[in-house]
Amino acid sequence: MSRWVLCALVALSGCGGEESAEPAEQECPGQACEPNPEPEPVPRPEPEPEPEVVEPEPEAQPEVIVDISAPLSPQNDFGPAGRVVTMIMPETAREARSSGCIVHGAKVGTGLNSLIQLAGGLEQFLKPGPDGQIPLLLMAQMKGWEAGQGSGALESVDLRFYEGRVGAQGELLVKRSSFVDGDPEGALRMDYPATAVDGGWLETPEGEFFVTVPFLGFLVNLHLIHTLITGQVFADGPGAGMVSGVLTGYIDEDGVIGLLRDIQSGCSGEDAPAICGAISNVFPLDKPPEESVDTVVSFVGGYDVRLEEGFPYPCQPEGEPACNALGMCILMELAGVEVGGLEAE
Repeated sequence: MSRWVLCALVALSGCGGEESAEPAEQECPGQACEPNPEPEPVPRPEPEPEPEVVEPEPEAQPEVIVDISAPLSPQNDFGPAGRVVTMIMPETAREARSSGCIVHGAKVGTGLNSLIQLAGGLEQFLKPGPDGQIPLLLMAQMKGWEAGQGSGALESVDLRFYEGRVGAQGELLVKRSSFVDGDPEGALRMDYPATAVDGGWLETPEGEFFVTVPFLGFLVNLHLIHTLITGQVFADGPGAGMVSGVLTGYIDEDGVIGLLRDIQSGCSGEDAPAICGAISNVFPLDKPPEESVDTVVSFVGGYDVRLEEGFPYPCQPEGEPACNALGMCILMELAGVEVGGLEAE
């Protein structure tokens, strides 16, 4: 019998057939006669989609939180002014970063916070006392801002800060200590000419900032260098207001020594505050401040900035070159006021 006939008979008998109701008991001799099945096709992987091109989002602009179209009210000869009504030093580096403090140093401008809090913070000194005087009276002047003009139309102002006092009639007066050597004909100590303004937001050039702070019953002077001030200004009542203000700067070793010298002077009299006894446990009051500066800096956590050739740089506290300055950040706000002019001699 031919090979193909044999295969046909095997197929009819149900061997290897898929339709057979019962499987064959004997092995089908014709299995080898079945043609080889077609190999199943191997699925090809789907091509990966090309990555979607995402256009970069435009840079976020600062949120406008005040009316920058409000016109400035008519001004006296002094011009638009605002009084500092808020001065807060963030307590932690994280809080400082979230508040907009952009300053070198691991402590992000909070290094002196322990000393400031020892004095009870700065806010308490911005309010009038029983005698009507404001212990920490700072006033900002914005030359170049014309009456009837909104802050949104400004491109620049000359920003100046003055120390002040309250006059006999309740008017605000500029103290002569605001000027170098106390001479009103001379230069201002805190002057930021050509301060840029965009959408009501100002940013000063670098300058210096001096503030006399009541400290545990006496006065100490803080001197900041490489100071920058930012904030949003607006017409506020009789003058110029500012919100979201941030002041950053640095205190070098000379500034720390000056601070210690003021503390020693305040604790030297017979009527020295009782707190001076506790201060003497931190650093000796009977030695030159130059010999105590390292002890005091250690008390506030050490230097965290490097000043080199007059410019600030980040540094490692235990590394080289050594850190030699403290960063400082203060959050501030202004309320519009009218300044009566210069105090009498």
